[in-house]
Amino acid sequence: MVPQSARTQFPHKQLIVWRYRLPVLLGALAVVLLVVAGHQHDRYYDWFSRTYPKAFEIDYSYNPPARLIALLICGPGLLIPSGTNPYDPSWRLAQVLSIFSVMGFWFVFGWLIDRRSQNREPLVRPALLRSVMYGAFVVLLVFLCETPAYNIGSQIRNDSLHFGLRFHGLAARFLMDFVVIFWFGGLSVFCAWQFIVSVKRVLFPLRP
Repeated sequence: MVPQSARTQFPHKQLIVWRYRLPVLLGALAVVLLVVAGHQHDRYYDWFSRTYPKAFEIDYSYNPPARLIALLICGPGLLIPSGTNPYDPSWRLAQVLSIFSVMGFWFVFGWLIDRRSQNREPLVRPALLRSVMYGAFVVLLVFLCETPAYNIGSQIRNDSLHFGLRFHGLAARFLMDFVVIFWFGGLSVFCAWQFIVSVKRVLFPLRP
């Protein structure tokens, strides 16, 4: 237990931690999961080439389950730069960029947690400007949900959703689109709530 005098003398050592812990932890987890995803990818296509030697093209509907888990846990940074497109473990630059994107996402998230734990003022102080910023974030996040929603709708219209789940299970690639909507939809709800709070402070500045 840290003495009270030490907490008073060095308060930043107790508060500024998440901006470093989160990106290191989630970045390392993303590396492990993407390595596992590469092995799953190679093992599946070895089986596919043996089972269907006369196939005209590879099975683009397959996605390594470890990649789906990585997106679910490590966040939307994993989508940069390849998005939900078919996974290719030989594209090393994409893997490196996705790891750094995951770490950048969680660094910002941890930095915001640290600021909140220090009870610091909002980064954007004017409530009107803050409401505009959150409103822009909501529009952007909803726009980012458009493509995965369209992909899911196409699967439903083509009646291939049930077949993909039955054939691939957690390895069905369109499940990535559901997780994208989960992340961006959740972030848009948070930004929408902050937008409402900021608007209330603009309209009722003297209200406690």
